[in-house]
Amino acid sequence: MNKADLRREMRARRDAITAKDREILSMQLRERIFAMEEYQGACRLMCYAAIGSEPDLSQVIERALMDGKSLYLPRTEQHHVMRAVRFHEGERLALGKMNVPEPQGDETIDPREIDLILVPGVAFDRAGNRMGYGAGYYDRFLVNGSGLKLGVCFEQQLLDALPTDENDIQMDALVTERAQYNIGGHT
Repeated sequence: MNKADLRREMRARRDAITAKDREILSMQLRERIFAMEEYQGACRLMCYAAIGSEPDLSQVIERALMDGKSLYLPRTEQHHVMRAVRFHEGERLALGKMNVPEPQGDETIDPREIDLILVPGVAFDRAGNRMGYGAGYYDRFLVNGSGLKLGVCFEQQLLDALPTDENDIQMDALVTERAQYNIGGHT
């Protein structure tokens, strides 16, 4: 199966989760994130605002702010560039270039300075490979990241293997509603 067909199939699989089940699974997934030492120890955290049937991390955003963490969300810009933009309590998100809720501020951070990056995806595999939406924004951003790259997905988005390209960036760990999966020697 080619990447486009697999991407469609995996999105359909995620979209088939009922709203009620997605809410329960997202809650379980958030609790796993909150329990992680990497979350607890992170001073600078990058999260995302969910779109469509992605796991809902809105409470991670709220809690990170309450926990006093410096919180960053992705913003897409021209020339397929993504930046991590600081998000403060009380700010509103606006639909950005890719119809994704994005922060509107101008305070950015170098990816190398972020302690924990929560990364969405259409699918992941047990080796930490990620299939995104196909535009490569996260791969271009993560190539410079030195903090923990944590793939966030529902268990049914996890496959044994995914097709990869040389530009695909592997995750250091994955988290689902059922478990945290450390990749390679990462603990």
